[in-house]
Amino acid sequence: MSGRLRSQSYAARAVISVILSCIVSILMIVLMIVTSLMLYPHGSSLTDSALVQRVLLMIPLFIRLSCFFVFVSYIVKKPIAVFGVCYAIMMLLGGISVSEGGSIKSAMLTGFSSFKNVCHFDEWYTYGLNTPEYHVYEPYVDSKTAALMVIVSLAAGALYLFLGYSFFHRDDIE
Repeated sequence: MSGRLRSQSYAARAVISVILSCIVSILMIVLMIVTSLMLYPHGSSLTDSALVQRVLLMIPLFIRLSCFFVFVSYIVKKPIAVFGVCYAIMMLLGGISVSEGGSIKSAMLTGFSSFKNVCHFDEWYTYGLNTPEYHVYEPYVDSKTAALMVIVSLAAGALYLFLGYSFFHRDDIE
């Protein structure tokens, strides 16, 4: 690292990793949504702006998750081991938070509970005697929940990057 500060070297690696991870993740989500809409149109029950809002709300969540994985990569250090640890964390915490009986508090570390809030549509059915059944969705995430998710995700991402820098700095000195 001749000629560069440790912080510059770390920031370059971390920022590129987070940006590329977020771009690829959002592209995968958009591809899945577009494919599902082509195969099974949602009709008039969900507006396009509601889907765009939910995809945009995923960006801070992906930033948080990417920062967490950057932090893990500076602890573990071996590429294959980093992949295995991150994959295991995703499967374990993602499975716990998505399952019906899982505790949301168990997935707070990486933000999988926030993904569940963004990806889950509140819904209910209306019934009546001799009338058609209606399936009603709440298409938008309320503003208070959205603001809290963004603030917490960005703060947690900053914390993970700070902790990753402390491991990077300590490892570089040793």
